[in-house]
Amino acid sequence: MTKNVDSEKCALDRAKYVVSFISLLSENTVGYSQAAEKMINTVNSQPGFIAAYSTRNENGVGITNSYWTDLAAISDWKAETAHQKIQKQGKQVWYEWYQVQVSEIIRSY
Repeated sequence: MTKNVDSEKCALDRAKYVVSFISLLSENTVGYSQAAEKMINTVNSQPGFIAAYSTRNENGVGITNSYWTDLAAISDWKAETAHQKIQKQGKQVWYEWYQVQVSEIIRSY
């Protein structure tokens, strides 16, 4: 999906929090890509969600930063049923390890 860069930058100006999900994929990634796509489609309709950007290196270490308007929206996303189901599968199958960091955006320029 291609987005207008200027409108996306303006949307990011509303972000007050960023959630960083850092992970190492396991060797078993069956179903991972489909689940990730499903989560992107689901989070796009989540109130308070602004945008997400992901990258992964050749060693399987990845980071996804998602941008949010408020802490309540982040909590609601964490509790969302489909997200919880995928989280459980990720813990059991897809990730060797992961860490979630929730940070307040103090300054953006």
